[in-house]
Amino acid sequence: MTPLKVVTENILFNHDSSTVNTKIKLDDIVKQLTEINEEEVNIVGHTDNIGSTVYNQALSERRAQFVANYLQQSGISTSKLTVSGKGESEPVSDNGSMSGRAENRRVMLRITAPFHNKKETK
Repeated sequence: MTPLKVVTENILFNHDSSTVNTKIKLDDIVKQLTEINEEEVNIVGHTDNIGSTVYNQALSERRAQFVANYLQQSGISTSKLTVSGKGESEPVSDNGSMSGRAENRRVMLRITAPFHNKKETK
């Protein structure tokens, strides 16, 4: 069995938004995915704690789906993508500050790909 490597990327969103301001980061991810033979791309949406838990859950799912749609439209196979939302349940920063909330408004991509060990030639 081929060993796997895992690459994690975060994409940030504005408050109460399910679209990214700039697609540059997404374009970089698409390029990376086309250069490797990814096994699986887990796309998980997150929110800050502003708003109701139910609303934030739905928002996190819309964020994740936005990223999945972008990847699909860019040629990444849908069979490799899994999409979910965690709402406000897994913050990475303090929701008590504006900067902390901004870090929590994200979609996290976990990319699993075959690990190729390049042997040196002399």
